[in-house]
Amino acid sequence: MFDDATLLEAVPGAESVLAQCIGRCSAWIDLTGMAASTGGDGTPGADAVDGISEHRPSGRALALLQSALDAKASRDIRLLYVTQGLETPGVSAPVGAHAPAASGADGERVNLAGAARAALYRLLQSEYRGLTSCHADLDPAVREDAELAAVIHRELGDESGEAEVCYRAGVRHAPVLEESAPVAARTVRPVFADVEVLLVTGGTRGLGLLCARHLVEHYGVRRLVLTGREALPPRARWTDVDACPPPVREKIDAVLELEAHGVEVRVLALPLDRADEVAAGIATIEATLGRVTGVIHAAGLVDTRNPAFVRKPVPDIARVVSPKIEGTRNLLTALDARSLRFAVLFSSVSGAVPTLGVGQSDYAMGNAFMDYFARAHAADLPITSVQWPSWQEAGFGEVTNQAYTDTGLLSITNAEGLAFLDEILAVWRGPVVMPVRVDAGLFDRGAAAGRASGAPAVPAPRTPATAAATAPVTASVPVAAPAPTADGPLVRRLTDFLGGTFEGQLKLKPGQLDAETSYADYGADSILLAQVLQQIRQRLDVRLDPSTLLEYPTLSELATWLLNTYPTEIAARLGDEPQRARPDEETAEGVDGKRPGAPEDGPLAASPAPRRTRCPDRTGLPRARGGCRGRGRRWARHGRRVIGMACRLPGAPDVDAYWDLLSQGRSAVREVPTSRWGRPTGFYAGLIDDVFGFDPGYFMLHAEDAAPWIPRPWCCWRRASRPSTTPGTGSGSWTAPVRVCTSAPAAAAGPTTPSSARRATRS
Repeated sequence: MFDDATLLEAVPGAESVLAQCIGRCSAWIDLTGMAASTGGDGTPGADAVDGISEHRPSGRALALLQSALDAKASRDIRLLYVTQGLETPGVSAPVGAHAPAASGADGERVNLAGAARAALYRLLQSEYRGLTSCHADLDPAVREDAELAAVIHRELGDESGEAEVCYRAGVRHAPVLEESAPVAARTVRPVFADVEVLLVTGGTRGLGLLCARHLVEHYGVRRLVLTGREALPPRARWTDVDACPPPVREKIDAVLELEAHGVEVRVLALPLDRADEVAAGIATIEATLGRVTGVIHAAGLVDTRNPAFVRKPVPDIARVVSPKIEGTRNLLTALDARSLRFAVLFSSVSGAVPTLGVGQSDYAMGNAFMDYFARAHAADLPITSVQWPSWQEAGFGEVTNQAYTDTGLLSITNAEGLAFLDEILAVWRGPVVMPVRVDAGLFDRGAAAGRASGAPAVPAPRTPATAAATAPVTASVPVAAPAPTADGPLVRRLTDFLGGTFEGQLKLKPGQLDAETSYADYGADSILLAQVLQQIRQRLDVRLDPSTLLEYPTLSELATWLLNTYPTEIAARLGDEPQRARPDEETAEGVDGKRPGAPEDGPLAASPAPRRTRCPDRTGLPRARGGCRGRGRRWARHGRRVIGMACRLPGAPDVDAYWDLLSQGRSAVREVPTSRWGRPTGFYAGLIDDVFGFDPGYFMLHAEDAAPWIPRPWCCWRRASRPSTTPGTGSGSWTAPVRVCTSAPAAAAGPTTPSSARRATRS
């Protein structure tokens, strides 16, 4: 099958070997997921996990993979990640029974050695065009190297597009979603005794805090431990303005509210990635507060700075997966399994559906690990990993991008999410559950579980339906991206303009930008894309939302969408009319999409590969689905243009107030109020009201991501600056506050909807 093969070990110096051979490589086989430690009886240990770190084999393997994909610009390569004994095909515990789901069909122990990276190889073919990727789990009963090699050889030649397969007893399995039947009888909620403790990680805000409040109100919790990344100030300083900026104040208010309900609350800054500190923290809790009997593990992080996998530094990947991998292991190792009523892990559909992991591969990896961990330990712990979908209100807010809506998954309200949590706590449905509300006309359980066929060609009416599943993975078929046709001066001018604009900002040589490669692959970040977007707006005189370059992440997709949405405007600016396609021409339909997180998650996500379909279009280009097709024509027909203007200045919260201030000749200089610096100063200045005010949406941040960081630069400015106006004067020079905005990753939540489903397999 191959003319040559190179053995590449994940050790220092491997990069030089890789550089010599990657250009001619057509396949990449990663066997590091098979390197499991064994127990005393020779069987794989369930906790033989190689966590992600730049100094561990897994981290070095990730760095080599990034180097390979970065060096092989054409990306015409087959990626195969091999594990042995990770999956549990054929295991389906009855609803309500706590069955030994940690064993596979023949009772073999789950081997978690490769669990940290399985999701990555499932989603890479959705993030990068040209390559195919798959996770193959081999039969742990097979010990002969020749037999294992034969299976790997067959998978390298597979063209089915499956993102995950599993071999047992010579049979090739692929994952499917199995819907769980609703519970017939009404169940009774478990009630906490006064001495029992509930532990919620990530519990000082977002979904963790929401669930903590719910269990206090409806489950009788009277002893509560909330953990977060940052410690609260000492209680004696909770009324100190300097010690308690608004985000901290919100956390304090939440604690006081819980305490007002008669709850004893402890708030800990617990580093979940440090096993010794987690163990010490749990020991202190149980010695001073009581036995922990319930756990909700909602802690998580996302990386919004580097969506593309090839641009994610391994230390950043390690930081994002740490709460999910090390945090899960350390937390549940430190707890007494015999005392636990439940341990609920907050996972996400991003770890189960490859197209939803695009642009957040590290977050998907961490969530998928929790799913595998729950399956491996379901015989020993009352554990459930919940693959949440998008929440409309809590967490990071509702996900509305095309990639998410194309799956047929719907967002859930807080009430729906908490109702799902109640059902999960009341009746055990299996170690992994995906509670989802779906659009019955779009949702395809087969496609969501890894079939390459995709969604139905003609969707049924959009009627919301309810379903639930414990399925793990899905797959998508890599298809070449649509490209503009070469004929037509307007097409060429638009493509040349866009290409020149991007190449100028990216410091590339003319013609170096590939029309089918994501901007993120060239190192484009949110700041650079904002600059490009502004140049396109000015040159073409069209309205573009900040998400446009996320929805259409390649030059060809962007040109397609622009010509279909603003044909008249572009023709007027570039001096030609769009060319009509001949009726017999075949064009492609591009599916725009961006990663699910981001709402909150932030800027820049690569899109899943689009599907091809025959669809003639008036421009001769592939027609992009979604967006606001026809809006440009409607505006042009009525001769209208919309110009937006906004500001917030001293003495003027908006444009109208600022005009009134200028036209009336009033001064915005006033005495600095006591609330500004916490004490009277006698100084005068031009001050903006609500100094902590901030518009996260403009910077493509979620409000919860931005909140913890807003006061810090302001406090630095406050200590370094002084108003230059002398007391009692109304003129002269004055200093107005300058707000510095920084963005950084913050905790992440997950996505999903009702009933329940369990993992099944098909051969």
